[in-house]
Amino acid sequence: MYELTRLSFHNWYVFEVLDLDVGGMIAVIGPTGAGKSAILDGVQVVITGNNGNFIDLNPSAGEKSDRTVLSYCLGQVSDFDRGAPKRERCETILALTFRDTVTDEPLTIGLLLHADHSERSDSSRALFIARGYAFSFEDFIERDEDGDEFVVSHDEIIERLKKKCGKALTLHARSTQFVAEYLAAMRRRSSPDARLFLRSFNNAVLAREIRDPTDFVRRFVLEADPLNIERIRSSIETWRSMEKRAEELEMEIRDVRLVRSRFATWARQTLQSQTEEYIASASERMRLEFEIRELEKEKERADQENASFNRLIVNHTSVVAENRDQVIRKRTMLAEGEGASKIRAIEVEERVANDDKARAIASFDRAMNEFRHISQFSAIRQFVPIVHHGAIQAAAELVRAASEQTTERLVAESESLADKARRALAILVVRASLAQQRDIRIAEIAEDRQQLNNLQQSLRGTNDGRASVLSPHVRQFMSALALNDIQSSALPDVVEIADESWALALEMLLGPNREALIVPELQLERAFDYLWRHRSSLHGCRIVNTRKTRRGSNRALSQRSIANVLRTDNIDARAFVDTQVGRYVRADTEQELQDSDHAVMRNGKTTAALSLRVFSDLTPILGKTAQTAALASTQAKCALLRNQIDEKDRELKMLDSAVTYLAGLERKEDIVSQLREAAENVKRAEARRIALQKDREQVEDPKSQALRLEIERIEKETAGYEKELTELREKERTSSTRLIRAGERITERQDAVAKMSMTAEAIEREQATDRMTKLIAFAEAGAFTIDEARTTLGVQVFQKRGEELRFLAERSDQARQAAEEYARLARDNGTRALREFGEYVRKYIQGPSPLPEDAGHAEHCFWCAAREMRLEEHELRPHREKVIQARHEFEAALKEDLLAKMSDRFEKIKTQLDILNKRLAAYSFVGQKYSFKRYISADFKPLYDLVKRIIGNQDVSFADLADKASTADGEMKRAMAQVEEIVTRDQDTRRLEDYRNYFEFELFLENQAGELQAFSKLVGLLSGGQRQAPYYVAIAASMVSVYFPKAGREGSTEGMGLVAFDEAFNKLDIGNTQNLITLYRDLGLQLVIAAPEIHRATFLESVDCIISVTRMSGTDRVAVDAERIGPRAQAEMQAANPEHRGVEWFRTESEQATQKAAE
Repeated sequence: MYELTRLSFHNWYVFEVLDLDVGGMIAVIGPTGAGKSAILDGVQVVITGNNGNFIDLNPSAGEKSDRTVLSYCLGQVSDFDRGAPKRERCETILALTFRDTVTDEPLTIGLLLHADHSERSDSSRALFIARGYAFSFEDFIERDEDGDEFVVSHDEIIERLKKKCGKALTLHARSTQFVAEYLAAMRRRSSPDARLFLRSFNNAVLAREIRDPTDFVRRFVLEADPLNIERIRSSIETWRSMEKRAEELEMEIRDVRLVRSRFATWARQTLQSQTEEYIASASERMRLEFEIRELEKEKERADQENASFNRLIVNHTSVVAENRDQVIRKRTMLAEGEGASKIRAIEVEERVANDDKARAIASFDRAMNEFRHISQFSAIRQFVPIVHHGAIQAAAELVRAASEQTTERLVAESESLADKARRALAILVVRASLAQQRDIRIAEIAEDRQQLNNLQQSLRGTNDGRASVLSPHVRQFMSALALNDIQSSALPDVVEIADESWALALEMLLGPNREALIVPELQLERAFDYLWRHRSSLHGCRIVNTRKTRRGSNRALSQRSIANVLRTDNIDARAFVDTQVGRYVRADTEQELQDSDHAVMRNGKTTAALSLRVFSDLTPILGKTAQTAALASTQAKCALLRNQIDEKDRELKMLDSAVTYLAGLERKEDIVSQLREAAENVKRAEARRIALQKDREQVEDPKSQALRLEIERIEKETAGYEKELTELREKERTSSTRLIRAGERITERQDAVAKMSMTAEAIEREQATDRMTKLIAFAEAGAFTIDEARTTLGVQVFQKRGEELRFLAERSDQARQAAEEYARLARDNGTRALREFGEYVRKYIQGPSPLPEDAGHAEHCFWCAAREMRLEEHELRPHREKVIQARHEFEAALKEDLLAKMSDRFEKIKTQLDILNKRLAAYSFVGQKYSFKRYISADFKPLYDLVKRIIGNQDVSFADLADKASTADGEMKRAMAQVEEIVTRDQDTRRLEDYRNYFEFELFLENQAGELQAFSKLVGLLSGGQRQAPYYVAIAASMVSVYFPKAGREGSTEGMGLVAFDEAFNKLDIGNTQNLITLYRDLGLQLVIAAPEIHRATFLESVDCIISVTRMSGTDRVAVDAERIGPRAQAEMQAANPEHRGVEWFRTESEQATQKAAE
């Protein structure tokens, strides 16, 4: 055994040069503040190699101690000279000399320190081990010129040591190597573990009573050996980062693909708008060309007709002129006959009678014309009260009579006509009724137009086949959200129906919720706020509360739940429908309906708790089949409404015309009187004309009569020619006008054709540019190009032979409307695409946009396509599944390795406790034996069980358990979570990494009767000394295990056994203190104990050496003296100590004293 025999300090505390010869059990005794701790701390610094992790200077002061190695070197005394350093800078030497008690061979270990007040800490010049050499300052002291002694420099000390020791001297720069070597030098076989020794030595210095056995074992028995999981963490993080990068890569590809798809939609719609604009121009051009060909034919026909009419006019003009010449000649002959003057007078009167008759007939016809208007009321007969249908019939009879009979015949029946006229004019009373029905028609048309507008708004999002038919207010809400940069999708767009037979029942239960909008959680508040502010018009809209849907995503549904009819991959939609109608089960019969609390039948019959209800019919919109039917139904309703509006508009025009006409008719004079008066005037004029004819016959001779008849014949013939001539001239004027108009229209259409051709060519040139060609390829929109559309248009025109003009006009209108709609959609999608591009840049680029500010949509398209291609070609993508699998396998292996390390440490606890208990079992102290037991901590039991389940069991692996984690019990999930906590850096896992925390410990006290008592149950009943004693016994056993590994009680105690205590045994009585020192002596341990002056008597009988430390009051002068106590002195002190003599000795002594007194 190596025993400490000398302490050598230079420039340490207030000691300039100190060599103390010591041996055996050592007690450092002196008053408080004298400097006892300076000696004990010097021993600590040398033993630990100045390793700050294992040094606790002045430990009796606890946390209040502010001493440092630097302050010791500089000689600072806290209560003298305000703690100013005695030395500004110095070289310090600390050395401990040991001797083998068998061979008497010395071994010195020491430190050479440099200290400077201007620096924050000391520095080690060297740590040395000198085998076969006992250090003494006598070998290193010189005298200066004045005869004063001084210790040589460090360099000189090292040189002298080398000369004295040669190869037996080793120098070290690191404390761990230093400690390991001197331990090995003193115990060559089974040398102590350096780190375990340092920790145990430090624990002894920190002498405390046991308050908590668990804390004691963790701090003083078990080595602080936390799991070194940085490599595991690093490896797992590497694999997870690779998997994460692979996932992020896929996510980025999905996102950039969505952005690219949005831009592709913009490009496709832009191209479609462009193509439809071309088709509109091309169709219009083709229509105009067809019209030009028709107009050219019409012009040719008009030119031919005009030539024919001119020939006829020339012919008729010559005939009229010739006839007029004949009439003049014959009238001259007639004027030369008898009674010419009377005949001329009769002719004048005949002309007056004919004029009167013509005026009367015109007045009669005007009156009859009013009834023609009234007869047209048959077209609105349904709006005229039945009681007045006779008026329309009477007017129709008048019109029919006028068309079938001459005016003279009608005049003869004037009374009958007057009666029918009075009956026809009864129609005037229906004006108010017609006006009311006209106003009703106006309101109906407005309502139908509103309904049509709503249906068209519902169809607006379905033009490109990407959206569902929704209610107008929902479509309006979605458009408003889009304008406010809020994304939304309707429930019908994200769900499908598994069983169409139950679709109607499901949608009846959902009600307005079937059109609910799904908005991202971050935008939900803004969307809801907009809905609140526009609640008057949007109160029928619903929003899915995406803040709560994730909580209810695991809702358990009955297998018969109506919600199972719906299929969707959208988590929010799934949770929403399950929450709204999941409690309703499907009932196939009335009996099943009655037997359920919440159920619904296919026809919509529903039971809910104590109520029964039905729903109004509706058109399903969920699912592709329903959407197709809804789209067709909505389109059919639109067509029907358009027809209804056209019909009602036609009826409105007729009603308005009828009301206007009747209002004018009321303001006119009496039509019946006008009719009668005109009939009488016709009769009188005709009677006058007949009388004049009779007078003419009486005056004319046969020759004159023949001339007159000839003149009348010629005049009648001439009148016929003149009439025909007038008609021919009118036709010629009409034909000339048609000819001129045809020419003008041809010119107008030729100009329009040129304009349309220029427009179409410009569009075609633009679409042929490299930019548009790239866009077409980017959007895969070859089917929407001008070439394809032009070919299709040509085929359609060919198929519509005979109807080209109508078809081309309709196609042009459709194309123009489609171009406007596609342009609007392109603008909307372009804006949304740019917004999504910005979000993509913020999310993945995390910097400024890669494109310039003035970059157009096309440049964004091309950038997204290139980005997507680069990402798809990333070297990690082909190995993504392998990376995920490798990460899973490697992570499982690493975690299993972690569990194996934990298992090793659990075994280490068992081994160390077993060794400690074996040591403790060999010793009895004050009639008691001590033992420690371990218990698994409740917090870590799941993880401990997991370790035991996996490690050592060939049939179970961590990977297998991890794959079944979702179905594991709560304890297993908790253990898996703790493993995950350890391998991640998300939180402080030091408690999990320290294997000592997995167990709780108890100290058991066994009395001589073999009864065991738990220390923790007695701790409140024990004195301070009783709580200290187990600590010192446990420390003794622990230090024996450290110093003398693989050696039993009777085994070798070769090597050093130094144990240092500060303020040791301060709560123990003298007897127990001496018993403990004896225990340590028997175990081969050497004590260095610092104790106050009041305990000097306690240690006089027990220790082999006492170092007395005394400080002169009010100064920094300290006197130190070491005295050895030999066996004889100890025996005499023990004999003189009354405590050792017992009661019988005192009784005998008392009796003897009494006898002597009596004598």
